[in-house]
Amino acid sequence: MQMKKILCGMIAAMMLGSLAGCANENSSTGEASVTEILNAESSEAGTTAEADSNAETTASADESSADSGNGQSDTEKSEDVSDADKKAAQAVLETFLDSAIKGDREKMLSVTNFDAYTEGMKRFLEEDDADDMEDLVAAILETFGHYDGFEILSCARDEDERKEYNEYIQRNITDLDDEIAEMDTSDPDYEESKAFIEWIKTVFVPYEDMLVFTVRTTAGDEADEDEISIAKIGGEWIMDVNFMDTMAGYVEESESVAAAVTAKSLYNAINTSLVDIDAENATENDVLKLLEGEHQFTGDDFDDVKQVDQPKTKEEAVEALKYKITVYFSDVTELTELKFAVKDGCCTATAVGFEGEDDTVYAGYPADSDSEEGFASLDEAFEAAK
Repeated sequence: MQMKKILCGMIAAMMLGSLAGCANENSSTGEASVTEILNAESSEAGTTAEADSNAETTASADESSADSGNGQSDTEKSEDVSDADKKAAQAVLETFLDSAIKGDREKMLSVTNFDAYTEGMKRFLEEDDADDMEDLVAAILETFGHYDGFEILSCARDEDERKEYNEYIQRNITDLDDEIAEMDTSDPDYEESKAFIEWIKTVFVPYEDMLVFTVRTTAGDEADEDEISIAKIGGEWIMDVNFMDTMAGYVEESESVAAAVTAKSLYNAINTSLVDIDAENATENDVLKLLEGEHQFTGDDFDDVKQVDQPKTKEEAVEALKYKITVYFSDVTELTELKFAVKDGCCTATAVGFEGEDDTVYAGYPADSDSEEGFASLDEAFEAAK
């Protein structure tokens, strides 16, 4: 069981990185920073026709690809993309967006690998993880339900991001293969752990190609612009679940959505860290007991933290935990403040705060069903999560 917990911890950390959208070009792990997800600047759009507010103008991929007035004038950004690739990838994107605007969940997910992710999550991970993915789909449908049309402005290949993502995935797959290779085949968890890793390899796969589209969405007289990526996997263009997670940036409540995702990511990272600490100190004093209680920090408190081997005091145990958290959730340094509780060796609640566009945004996990209006302080978010 201990090996299964460690493997689950590794995949949790892997998902924290890849599901962030792999959007930080300066990151060696491919993780997108909280700030970048929230405040990613829209690309400069080329000369385009005025967006039609009727969603019917976006219904067909063939029509929009052939229509020179559908925002395809930004050719200098698309010189390295063949017409066939652009048309095929754009068809996927248009199906996804058009279905999302019309509230057609099944059609929207038909151009994604959503089912493969959630089926494995339900079998190998926590039910809450699969529920979170369902919440993501609901958020996307609600978000795009406010729009009445969209326009694709430009398309470009992002080779650097593709390579960075592929390297990140390969490193983690190699680590998982090493873990299973070292596992005793007589271990009761061996077969399930092996199947677990095989599932991971079916959903975390290298991208053969990756195109980034600049999209303008319209709601009456209002318009938003953002970038959406489409990947080629197994010879097919697809909206990868990794990219779906970044779509919270469209919603007016995107900062609250991102804060909630961050609180959950921190929760996962702390629990994975606690599993590590427990395994690494199994023959020593009960380090987890030293960590019992509530802890509050700023993001700056995680700068330059050092690894602590065999912690003996509470201060050393806390430092060891902080170091582990930075390993599994490097964005912790970007938070304004955070708070969490440890009970019986597990993290039971988290709360985070970070600077939004106008004010500090707070969220907690587990989320309170009545907390949609947001929180005024870290303590308020934490109390709701407890």
